Amino acid sequence: MQPSDLLLVTDISTHALSPDGTQVCYETRTPHEHGYHRRLWLAPASGTHDATPLDTGTDAWAPSFSPDGSKIAFYRNGDQAAVTELCVADLPGGVIEVLDSKPYPLGFAVSDRHLRGTTPPAWSPDGTRILYPALVPNTEPGAWHRAARGHYLMDGRGFLSDATVHLFTVPHSPEAVRVSDGHRDHWDASWHPDGTSVVAVRPCAGDPMLQELVRYHLGDGSESVPATGLPHASLPTFSSDGTILHFLGMDPAHGYRTRGRNVSLLQVPLSEDAQLHSLTDPEPVDLDDPQLRPLAPADEPLVAAHRHGSTLLVSAAHDPDTPVAPSRHGAQVLSHDAHNGTVSAVLATAISAGDLYASAQNGTTARITHFADAYHDLTVAPEELWAGQVHCWLYLPPAARGPVPLVLLVHGGPDTQVGHCLDIDAQVLCGRGYAVLMANPRGSAGYGQSHATAINGRLGTCDVDDLLTALGMATDRPEVDGSRVGVTGRSYGGFMTAWLSATRPELFRAAVPECGIYSWDSMVATSDIGHQITELVGANPEDWARCSPLRLAKNVRTPSLIIAYRNDLRTPVEQAQRYYHGLRAHGTETELLVFDGGPHSFSASGPPRARVHRLERITGWFDRYLPGTEVLKFVQ
Repeated sequence: MQPSDLLLVTDISTHALSPDGTQVCYETRTPHEHGYHRRLWLAPASGTHDATPLDTGTDAWAPSFSPDGSKIAFYRNGDQAAVTELCVADLPGGVIEVLDSKPYPLGFAVSDRHLRGTTPPAWSPDGTRILYPALVPNTEPGAWHRAARGHYLMDGRGFLSDATVHLFTVPHSPEAVRVSDGHRDHWDASWHPDGTSVVAVRPCAGDPMLQELVRYHLGDGSESVPATGLPHASLPTFSSDGTILHFLGMDPAHGYRTRGRNVSLLQVPLSEDAQLHSLTDPEPVDLDDPQLRPLAPADEPLVAAHRHGSTLLVSAAHDPDTPVAPSRHGAQVLSHDAHNGTVSAVLATAISAGDLYASAQNGTTARITHFADAYHDLTVAPEELWAGQVHCWLYLPPAARGPVPLVLLVHGGPDTQVGHCLDIDAQVLCGRGYAVLMANPRGSAGYGQSHATAINGRLGTCDVDDLLTALGMATDRPEVDGSRVGVTGRSYGGFMTAWLSATRPELFRAAVPECGIYSWDSMVATSDIGHQITELVGANPEDWARCSPLRLAKNVRTPSLIIAYRNDLRTPVEQAQRYYHGLRAHGTETELLVFDGGPHSFSASGPPRARVHRLERITGWFDRYLPGTEVLKFVQ
């Protein structure tokens, strides 16, 4: 792959399976030079016929089938700037009805810490109403901003006091009816089977760092709280008889720290004095459901589990070890749905950003889309290796002449995982003639809770040991020139790039730290998750200094290209500015590259032209400082 080849990569952002399991509607996001085009498609789940585009008039997203399968609800851009419409279309290809139109985002999806894309509209069980969230402004844009609590920012959103995510229903009256009130966000709302109430997650009033499940009774407008004081909660879903709530979260019985904690499948009966109960063991089972629609099926939910670089669909309450088709080892589930015995899923691999598959009750699996075919011949499948206890993936450019230079690419998080998913940075570096090493050191997800929490309070210790073990394995390979090694990474990977440059300067000839953490004292004060980040580095400011690459800037001799995003509120641009100044003050060759815009996910969600330029600058930096690269370019 070359940098401009990212324009070939179409993503399937969301999808929905029809109630009878015979059709699937999916949303594509296709990049072009000036932005992205979002479109809805309808296809048979059998994969026997080509998909048909839905004529939605403008960009459309987040489809949802009505209970009888005769209609699809979705959002689209309105005729005026910044207007979002909630629409319903009769199938197939019928008239589109606009149910709501607002000058602010509909379907706005959040959690306690993150933006999460778009929540699809949720039909009531009888198909007469639709439930959806919207980001409702509290102040006039740009007038002023207010902070009155510890957690007051969110990356990609700004000051939390500026707007609140409320719940609405239509059509129940001539206009949309707001279900929630106050100034607390709501997320992951779903219906009771009898249609008389809805449930959602919101922050606790007394401590907004904790969450609770709130049930709104639509008849009299009252509310009840089935569970409160939760460290984390998402996707509450009623059982089919309406007597139990299943949801994903963290059991407060195991403490209130969240960093590195595995997410469990929990349940709470809707009876007086009912007790919260965990259906999965949080040590081996690591759930991270990518869905933004209710858990399905309601009584035995299929959920996504991280495992050794894969993300598998499992029946967590009964058999969390066996993948449910179409998921499989060697792939990551990006979204899924299940109805009437059919299970659909978008599966990504190391050479695919994701295609849609569906498995029927008779055991057959159909591939519905073929978007990865557009760039299949440009990608390289990595070798999956273990360096002792460290799980690694090594990309080797085919047909390279002689031992090639190596780039160590460190993932973000740190409690995420790399492995069986397309990494465009790795593919482009490999296409440029570099071997690329990626690994899941301690602190990563997918290897048990003890593995993920091992670096809490020990940042830059055992995780470094694991990365160096992996690096030693890779540089011992005859295909790799261990004298020409670079290092790069984003977020936690940006921190680790700077940390390795300072503590192991003899190993690396070039470095590209991106939106990293370089000084924990200001990170704690200015990041939107500064209130939580001390779980990684401890509450003692002396520990913050110990873990700050900026303190060790005098040791860095590795030429460093520092990349940041102006509107990144997760790792604010001041981190990059301070590190850049620190390196220059000690005579290290360095450049600072700041992109306009944000958020923290800019490398994947920013304007395509900026994303291409970013890749050109990263590869150009390694070309410049890993000598001899020019004769080792990928042989086309």
